[in-house]
Parts: sequence; C-alpha cells; structure tokens
Amino acid sequence: MGIARAVMEQRSSYEGGLSLKDGALLEAFGGRATSSGVRVNASKAMTVSAVYDCVKIISEDIAKLPLKTYKRLDRGKAVAEKHPVYTLLHDRPNPWMTAFNFREAMQACILLWGNNYAEIEWNKAGRPVALWPVRPDMVEAKIVKDARGRPALAYLITDPETGRQEGLPVEYMNHVPGLSFLGFRGLSVIGYWREAIGLTLAASEYGSRFFANDTTPGLILTAPRKLNKEEKETLKEDFRIKYEGLSKKFRMGILEQGWDIKTLGMKPQDAQYLELRKFQILEVCRMFRMPPHKIASMDAATYTNIEHQGIEYKTDTIQPWTKRAEQVYNWKLFGAAERGTYFCEHVLDALLQGDTAARTDSYQKRIYSGNMTPNEAREKENENPLPGGDDLWMPMNMIPASMAADFNGEDRSLERRHYSLGEIRAKRGAALRRRLAGSYRKIFEDAAARMVKREVQDVGKAAKKMLGSRSLEEFEVWLEDYYRKFPDVAEKIMLPAYASYAEALLAAASQEIGMKPDEAEMSPELEAFTRKVAQAFVQKHAKSSQGQLGQAYGKAVVDSDDPLEAIEGRLGEWEEKTPAKVSMRETVRFGGAFARAFFFSAGVVTLVWVAGANACPLCREMDGKSVGRMEPFIRNGDEVNADGVDPLRASSDIGHPPLHDGCECTISPG
Repeated sequence: MGIARAVMEQRSSYEGGLSLKDGALLEAFGGRATSSGVRVNASKAMTVSAVYDCVKIISEDIAKLPLKTYKRLDRGKAVAEKHPVYTLLHDRPNPWMTAFNFREAMQACILLWGNNYAEIEWNKAGRPVALWPVRPDMVEAKIVKDARGRPALAYLITDPETGRQEGLPVEYMNHVPGLSFLGFRGLSVIGYWREAIGLTLAASEYGSRFFANDTTPGLILTAPRKLNKEEKETLKEDFRIKYEGLSKKFRMGILEQGWDIKTLGMKPQDAQYLELRKFQILEVCRMFRMPPHKIASMDAATYTNIEHQGIEYKTDTIQPWTKRAEQVYNWKLFGAAERGTYFCEHVLDALLQGDTAARTDSYQKRIYSGNMTPNEAREKENENPLPGGDDLWMPMNMIPASMAADFNGEDRSLERRHYSLGEIRAKRGAALRRRLAGSYRKIFEDAAARMVKREVQDVGKAAKKMLGSRSLEEFEVWLEDYYRKFPDVAEKIMLPAYASYAEALLAAASQEIGMKPDEAEMSPELEAFTRKVAQAFVQKHAKSSQGQLGQAYGKAVVDSDDPLEAIEGRLGEWEEKTPAKVSMRETVRFGGAFARAFFFSAGVVTLVWVAGANACPLCREMDGKSVGRMEPFIRNGDEVNADGVDPLRASSDIGHPPLHDGCECTISPG
C-alpha cells in the first residue's frame, strides 16, 4: 500500500469519526458526551429550537424550489418534461414519496449528518426509475479494491433490523456529501459543533430546572443547634412540600429561634443567562450559515438591510446546497451520452421575488429591450399566455452589433453592404448552428473515443496472438471478418451522438424558417436519414481502418520490420488523433447534411452557402452562392479558385459543407 493511499484511508476514517457500528451504538446511548455533560446526537440536536428552525427552513426552502430537467440548446435550454429524470426530481422519486418530501428529507440528512444517500433503482433499459432514501447513519462510504486491485468507492448499508451489511456499487448510490476533506464523505455538522449544541442544551436544562425550583437557587438552612439525621430528613421533606415549585412561589415562611436561610450559587443575571441563550442562537446560525432574522432573531436586522440579508440567504445559504445536489444528479442520473445534452437545475428565482411594482418595472425593461416576450413575463406571474404575446419587441433605432462594421465601412471583404430581413435571419441562423456544432464536438469526440478504444483493444489483442508467430494469413482472415461485423458495433456507439445532434439541429433550423419549436418534430424520414448518415460513417471508418492496417503490416513485411510493432504503432496513432478528427469533421458534415435534408423537406427551394467569420479564401469565395433543390454547390471535377491559395478540385459533387478539412461553413435557406 502506498503512503498516499494509507493517508487517504486513515483520513477517511477520521472524516466519519466512528465506524458505523460504533456510531450506531453511540446514537442509541444519546450520542457523545460534551464538556457540558450533555450527550449530543442528531436527534438530540433537533430539540434545540434554533437547530430545528434552521434545518426545517433550509430543507423546506430547497424542497419548494422547482427542480427541472432541461435539454441544452446551442443558445439556452428547453424544459425536457418527457425525460424520465424530470419525473423523478420534479414530481415523484418513488411510489411512496412526493418530490417535496423526498428533497426535504434529503436536505435534512445532509444538514445534520453531512451526507445524504438515495439508492438508484434502474430498469433494464438503463434508465433510473426510482430514488429510495437511506438513513446516513446506516451507510458507510468506503475505499475498497476492485477486480483489478485498484482503489474504488463502494457503499456498505446496514440493515437496522438484522445488523447485516450489504455492499452497493457506486453507480447505484446517489450520494451528496457536504463539506469534506476528501470529497467522498461529508463531515457531520452536529459532530463538529457538538460542544456548542451541548452548551445550548445545558443552558436550556438549567433554565428548566431553575423555574421548576421556583427560580430559586440552592438554599442552606442554618440551625441554632446540631440536628440528628432523622431531624434533617424531616426538615428537608417538609420544606420541599411547602415551598418548592412555581405554584408555591408566594407562600410565607417563618423561621424561629435563631434559624437562618442563605442562597447558594449565582443569580441568573450574574451568570448572564439571557445573553448566553442569545449568543447560542447566533452560534447555531453560524453552523448553517443562516441569517438570524430567518429564525426570528431580529437583533441585527433593520429595515434597510433585511432585503440584502434575504439575497445573501439565497446566494450564500441555499445556492451552495442546490449546486451540490445538481452536480450529483447530473453525474449519476444521466448516461454518458446524455450528459452533454441534458441537465437538471433548481429555479432559484422562485426563492426571491420582488414586490409587484419592482417586478413590473423589470418585465417592462426586458420586454422593451427585446430580451423577453410578453408571454414569458406572464408565465413568470403564473398567468396564461395571450395571442401574439410570443413576439419579441425592440426599438427601431437599433441594429445588430455584428452589422455595425458594414455601416461604418470597416469590413471590405464582402461585396454586399445592405442585408434584407431574410438575409439577416439566414446569417444569424447559420451562426447559431455553427455554435451548435462547436458545443457537440465534445459529445462526438467522446463517442469516437469509445469506438476507437474498442477497435484498438480488439485488434491489438488479435495482433499479439497471431503476429507473434508471423501468421499473417491468419491475421488477414481475422481482420476481414472483424471489419465486416465492426460497423454494427460502431453504429451502436455513434448513433446516439448523431440522434441527439439531429434534435438540436432541428430546433435551431426550424426557427430560421419561422416554425415554432413545438411545431418542429423529428419525422420518420429525418430519423431514417440520421441513421443512414451514421451507418455511412461507420462503414467508411471500418473500410479505412482495415486498409490502413493492411498497408502498415504490408510495408513492415516488405521492409523486413516487425508487423506487430507496425500494427501497434498505427493503433496508438488512432487512439491519440482519430477522436478529435472525427469530431471536427462529422459535426460540420452531418450539420450540413441534416440542414439540407430538413430545409428541402420543409419546402425551401434555395440554399445559400454561408462562410464563417474566420473562413479561408476558398470558403469566402463560396460565401453567398445559392443553389436549387437538385443542384450541388460544386460538381464533380469543378475547381474553386481564390487569390493566394491553390485551387481546390472536387472529387465528387459537394451539396453541403465542409468544403475541405477544417472547414466550418454552413448553409441557410435562401
């Protein structure tokens, strides 16, 4: 075991304090003892009114926030109500609980224990179908060794009835840790603030006993003579019956024959009892970063700062907790292919809402500036939309910033100086899809990396087995058979990226021709087109891979080199370079192909080539060129010429970008 891992395991034990069994035992005995003599655990801490208020208010405020699942667009997002995660987090996480109850309980757990846990129930299709809360004191996050001997995180869950522990893999546990030294197990707030809570409980108990004893501290009776044991006990009992308790507060007592009475101990004002109680409220507020006015402690609140304290409560108290939960939900509940497209997020605007006058003024400014529609404002006010309320309004004396150069004469690279409304919309739509391509490059790169990794592992294993004895014929037969079947495997890996990108392209392209987002649906024809493009890619990739490998070991044989080394060298190049190349090429190629198919299916009769801002001379030469429905932009054998660069001769018809490797051009409806 390495030093770093040993330190990690020691520290992980420290983070949790006790082991699970020891912690459960202490819980049963009321928790650890404090210097004040009071035992403290999570349940005991909740008897402190300030702790109860903080936990209740924070948990309720987070539970009442809308938690929605969104689909990421090129610019902005759309609510994904049909995604199964939306139902889990927004409506019902399991058959027994509402979303409010579930999230309230989860937040209370992390506030008291420093962690919350929910077991994820998956269906056979790999979708989460339920979240089941697990008590934090019944779970132990632990570093174990996986099948390969590497450190891995696992969860041990103790059955409260039998005491038997069962392991749960990390992918089956939705675990949100609080503040942590290592990040995989949160620190218990109650554990670290045990002394402060113990002092609060001790002060409360002192006050209760004080009032139960008639607000009178200990007393000493001085007798004029020595009393025997029986006389002392009789005197104590008689005094207790007559004078102890609030109901006997004003009874008159008479002492005779030299008897005297003295008080023992400090008076409440001497011990600054009330100040101590107030200070402990502030101590609890510090534990949870809670503004005191939220739990009715108004000493530091004024009319001028109460609003700012409310804002700080949202940004400093609530937002860190929501961000923790969101990141774990996005990690655990979405598959690798979905994480770049779908995400969940709390709507924090629901927590702070100004008065009617302030809201109206804000809506008015946003509507008049063109960044909000009237119906969007009505939706925020929980009002139904109005006809015509989805249009954006803006002042007539403004132009897009991107067009400012055309009016002041700074940009001389384009011949056209005046744009029609259709041309402006086309350029804006092309720019939107260009950014969309950029946002999907990571998704395509990840998918291509998985595809190439599978390919490299399979081919590398076979090459070591067969080429070790220079059995080239056997390897060639295996390679032929492998790449005949590989496209089916590669399609399953790559198709989700194409399908997700197609949906995003559909939403963006539909707006360019005036369609509303809810009117744009993925038709069976477009779905078939998407699959056809993906199949064409994997077929071409398989053919290229097989050809490259044949060249590699063929050249090695001619040069009397080791074919195995040649194969492994080529596989290493693929793993390093291919994913990025595929990502760059396919986002542009499929983006252009899908846009062309969609526009023509929607009735567009003319398409226009749109060059990017940093386009090369050849692409800028193509900028603005338009073609009809059955025409390519460049025919097989035609040349594109531009000053300062070599001409480009087309080896086939080019109906959409890219014009060449690295091209980021797009097409738009004419």
